[in-house]
Amino acid sequence: MTSVPISNVLPPEYLHHLLQLATPTTIADYVALSIFSLAIATCLSRGIIWDQQDPLQSLAFERPQLKNGSAEDVAARKETRNIAHKLEETGKNIVTFFGSQSGTAEGFAHRLGRELHGRFGQETLTADLSDYDPESIALIPKSKLAIFIVSTYEEGDPSDNTVEFWDWVTKVQGAPLANLQYVAFGLGNTNYKFYNRVVDVVTEALERLGATALMPVGKANDAEGGTAEDFMGWKDELFRTLVASVCDGVKPDQALSVSHSRELLSSTDRHCLHLELDMNEHPQLGYKTGDHLAIWPGNTDAEVDILLQVLDLVDQRHTPISIKSLDPTVKIPIPTPTTYEALFRHYLEIGAPPNRDSISGLAQFAPTEAAKAFLLRLGKDKDAYADFINRTHVTLGRILQITCPSEKWSSLPLAYLVETLPPMKPRYYSISSSSITSPRTPSITVSVSQTPTAQNPAEVIYGVTSNYLLSLTNQIASNQPNSQGPAYSLDGPNNALQGGKVFAHIRRSKFKLPAQSSYPLIMIGKPVGEMILFFGCRHPNEDFIYRTELEEMERALAGKLRIITAFSRVEGQPRVYVQDRVLENSSDIVRFLHSDSTLYICGRAAMAREVEKAVGDVVRKANEWTEEEVDSWTKTIKRQRKWQEDVWG
Repeated sequence: MTSVPISNVLPPEYLHHLLQLATPTTIADYVALSIFSLAIATCLSRGIIWDQQDPLQSLAFERPQLKNGSAEDVAARKETRNIAHKLEETGKNIVTFFGSQSGTAEGFAHRLGRELHGRFGQETLTADLSDYDPESIALIPKSKLAIFIVSTYEEGDPSDNTVEFWDWVTKVQGAPLANLQYVAFGLGNTNYKFYNRVVDVVTEALERLGATALMPVGKANDAEGGTAEDFMGWKDELFRTLVASVCDGVKPDQALSVSHSRELLSSTDRHCLHLELDMNEHPQLGYKTGDHLAIWPGNTDAEVDILLQVLDLVDQRHTPISIKSLDPTVKIPIPTPTTYEALFRHYLEIGAPPNRDSISGLAQFAPTEAAKAFLLRLGKDKDAYADFINRTHVTLGRILQITCPSEKWSSLPLAYLVETLPPMKPRYYSISSSSITSPRTPSITVSVSQTPTAQNPAEVIYGVTSNYLLSLTNQIASNQPNSQGPAYSLDGPNNALQGGKVFAHIRRSKFKLPAQSSYPLIMIGKPVGEMILFFGCRHPNEDFIYRTELEEMERALAGKLRIITAFSRVEGQPRVYVQDRVLENSSDIVRFLHSDSTLYICGRAAMAREVEKAVGDVVRKANEWTEEEVDSWTKTIKRQRKWQEDVWG
């Protein structure tokens, strides 16, 4: 930049006149000049002489750092975005995620959280999907529930706060969500082409990744302003589902009366029970055809007495005890206070054979050196352990008794038993009644398990729950103790089950009929089992259960139902199983499957595997497919719920 002298801008006479005006001539001029000079000096010295900045002032505006540096700071911030850690820290049981553009889904999520707490006492966390790392959803334990309320924005797009979760859930591979239990509700509008696309894509991805839906997805349609009503209808169904799903705690909430029970077999050495339970006193309970009924059993009198005897606790069986964990993060599924007898009868699984690790652990408390050596050998030697349990009915009490019959195990800590023995769990049975014809009296069909040991038929292993129900059936029928199996105390803790009751609850199942009744069905059952029904059992005159009802149904449907039987224990005839009948009727199987039918298989897992192999052979030959094509087809129709199984064992 070029400097221009002021003399070149103003004439000399004007410059001289200005300098005369600026020269102070009076006392007031000198005072004003002094004040003006002082003000300029004060401004120029700020921050140098006065008003110096505190060197620590900036720390007031910085986030405090962790002691070990920024790496841990990043980890701490990362942890706050871990939804599983958040649920654990806050003690919440349910998380309700919302993906919302206009705020409707968010409002529903907060409202649902308040109602879940008010009606069920469930601690619920309402979470913005963008506030948490989507991969941390895979860490949510199976004991908790995730609820997704997501909206579809404009032409099938997710809301802004759903994008990160959307990208993850649609791209991740494998089955990282195998432990996730969830329900989902979508907000959409049929005026748009992609109605509720977001919830459809999300739930399909969740299923692909191994998550379990507790109920069908709910959808709201805002085309006619019905969003709120649709949400209320879905919410009511959710509450009915939660009544059955959230009660897997210390003990079930409901004691249901057994209104009817009977034997289905004429044989004296085998038992199969039909039981009906009365839910009329519990209007909040309900079920749908295909659901499961959970029964909480008790341990046998014999096993409880053996354990009390070997632990030298017979005289203290009714003594109150308190059980608490030293680790506050560990929850013990046992009510406290309780008693020694109640602990062993109702809350711990004492009837199962202890594993080798548990047996080795018992050695440190053995009363004698011989007992210690025996337990250590049994725990370390796989073959010795296998031989022992094949010829002996092994339970915790029995092995303590066998190992040292003349001594008491008084030094064995109760805490060790609580840590070692698994907690009592319910056993699930497929409901065999229709919710349409018997909405308040679900029935179950129970095969009573009484299995001789492999090398010693005189030693019988009794199924805990099936024999518990057999004992209850005999008591209801004759008001006498069970003479066909082990004895049980049937009155329950604090006599809560007096009068022929059981602790029970309903669990939702995916084993459902297709929505359209016009679809053909194939049902395969063994031994308990459209309209072809393949039914397998041992003998037509021994264990063909519900035979009268099935034959009457076949006649009433006048050709629309065909029952094909397979009997495996008829004297003088070859053994025939359901998979054999499937192969014999391959043309019907192919015809049904080509007409978009649904295949249902009920029974033991081993039978289901053989039937799946037989159906695969039929389909492969009919379509001239490779094994890979058959496998792909099987996976596809299972994913489409066209192949459903309800199997056990």
